[in-house]
Amino acid sequence: MSKHFKKIKMNVTKKLLTLGLALGSMFTANAQELGSTLIRGGVNYNHLFGTYGDADNDGSYITGSMVGFNAGVTQEIVLSSDIMLETGLLYTSKGKKDDSKGEGYEYSDETNLSYIELPIDFKYKVTGSLPLILTAGPYVAYGVDGKSKETATVTALGVNSSVEKDIEWGSSEGEYNQWDYGFNFGIGVDLNPIELTLRYGLGLSDLENNSEDEDGLTKKYYNRGVSLNIAYKLN
Repeated sequence: MSKHFKKIKMNVTKKLLTLGLALGSMFTANAQELGSTLIRGGVNYNHLFGTYGDADNDGSYITGSMVGFNAGVTQEIVLSSDIMLETGLLYTSKGKKDDSKGEGYEYSDETNLSYIELPIDFKYKVTGSLPLILTAGPYVAYGVDGKSKETATVTALGVNSSVEKDIEWGSSEGEYNQWDYGFNFGIGVDLNPIELTLRYGLGLSDLENNSEDEDGLTKKYYNRGVSLNIAYKLN
């Protein structure tokens, strides 16, 4: 993938996100009524999607996954009889966990990232015998906490070590970008007053700054993952 194409892709992504936020604000201003207020919570199963490359070589890979959670409050805004906008604030944990094991050794590398996330989801209620819901929309998230942990065990040497440190947010090399953004897609069922949703989060913001491997290849990491969410309607 050429650098020119990557630049175009990044610009298009940012424009799509800006458009989604603008449309959400416009529909909110023109909405006729508020829908339900929902208390949400669920389980995340996240990983990082990585890319690497230079002018002559590129590729991609997926890290191991880790279990996290999400919780928060959202508000529905009625746009029509079967379309709604839902937005609010969620506390959500993302990251990855890589494990390797061989004869006489074990190694684990874990990264936990916590965010306050603002989703803007368009919800479409499918008419029919099943009360299905389709959701899609952009999100913006701000990193509030993070930790990395490496654990190694070498049985033959009797070594068992663990190193844990806080994630440093910022724009310098080796620090994590505090802002994350992307799109959420989901399918669910409305069992009023309970709502169940299976969602996929497509992160589009590079998490690390100026990251290179030992061969000088530029590396980028993006949040990706699925979540199973349950919501209770307060009204």
